[in-house]
Amino acid sequence: MPYPQAYSKLKQLGEKPSKEFSKNPNATLAAVFASAYVRFYNYEVKDKTYYGAIKTAIEIYMIKAKTGKLPDKLPEAMPKDLFSCKDFQYEKTSEGFILRCQGKDLGKDETYEYEFKVKK
Repeated sequence: MPYPQAYSKLKQLGEKPSKEFSKNPNATLAAVFASAYVRFYNYEVKDKTYYGAIKTAIEIYMIKAKTGKLPDKLPEAMPKDLFSCKDFQYEKTSEGFILRCQGKDLGKDETYEYEFKVKK
């Protein structure tokens, strides 16, 4: 399930009306832990997105080592930004490159970017 939908469902879990809780004790327990589930889920998505950016950066560094220059676009079949399920935005800079997420961390209302430097 894509991040925005999963995040929304986990948030809703903790917001169910109390009538449902009296009918189903399991729902009560799930709702009590729902905010923790949301935080853990966010940490997992953030960590996996970070490691995807690292893997993508390594591939870009390998292209730079082989060709002597940074590629103009991302290599094919790289890990996705898990906040949006899309490719990272790739931008070359004077010192290296930036990989930017296209989706926001809904728990922090923040979009992450990862800056990588290249020795001249």
